[in-house]
Amino acid sequence: MAQIGVLKAVGASTFFVARQILVQVLTLALAGVAVAVPLAFLTNAALQHAPATVPIAFTPSAFVITAVAIVFTSLAGAVFSVRQVAQVDPIVALGQQQ
Repeated sequence: MAQIGVLKAVGASTFFVARQILVQVLTLALAGVAVAVPLAFLTNAALQHAPATVPIAFTPSAFVITAVAIVFTSLAGAVFSVRQVAQVDPIVALGQQQ
């Protein structure tokens, strides 16, 4: 909160702060998906070669749908933070640093 207060106190617009939040959330979500999808493919390959059959089926479309859903829900969650950031008063936010 204090960092946002400093940004707003030095003249950063709410649009700038909101855009930065969304870019950071998108970057983290894409990085998470970039790590998770290959690991899920490896898990799928390991399950296919398991001695006992496992009643689960991973399809490429399931990976794509899940990855898109994760990115979408992370951005949707960030919108709630952006709404809260838009209401931050720089003086109040700076006062919370004490």
